[in-house]
Amino acid sequence: MDEQSLAALRQRLGDEHLGRRLRIQVDRITQITGQGKGSLHYESIPLVIGMVGLFLRLTGLYSRGYRNALSIRIRANSVMIPGLPKAFNGLRILHLSDLHLDGHQGFGALIAEKIKGLKFDLCVLTGDFRFFEMGRYQHIAAELDDLLPALLCQYGVFGILGNHDFIEMAPMLESSGVQLLIN
Repeated sequence: MDEQSLAALRQRLGDEHLGRRLRIQVDRITQITGQGKGSLHYESIPLVIGMVGLFLRLTGLYSRGYRNALSIRIRANSVMIPGLPKAFNGLRILHLSDLHLDGHQGFGALIAEKIKGLKFDLCVLTGDFRFFEMGRYQHIAAELDDLLPALLCQYGVFGILGNHDFIEMAPMLESSGVQLLIN
């Protein structure tokens, strides 16, 4: 993240909140990489990842899981809320969660195609924009560029960061058109 983006986040969140968020991220990376007390995480052992991948491929579970991940289902749920102000009656919200956009090249376009023609007033994206918890994340911008034009709604697209997402991603997500709620 560049200095200007960091300065904008500091102004928006304040030093205390930004510091807490960054500390949580550092603690998580320490845990994942096995640098903390007695902690070890599978992502830090390439041999384990390779063995699990081989097992999944040999058993056919990998292709089955991959097909399931790409088999996007749309569910419509009506929620009745007693005492809801009339202004919200009939509000249609599209909720997309745990997108893991870098799990499959073209996933943003696939989701966009699935929701094409749906009518909604507001969209909420509830975290985990990327698959891995560490490493680069800039590559998901292309997936967002394919997805976000399909999210045309009068009240906007709002999002939160998930446990796979770092605060450094906020400027990129917001420049793509996601209004992040951070705090």
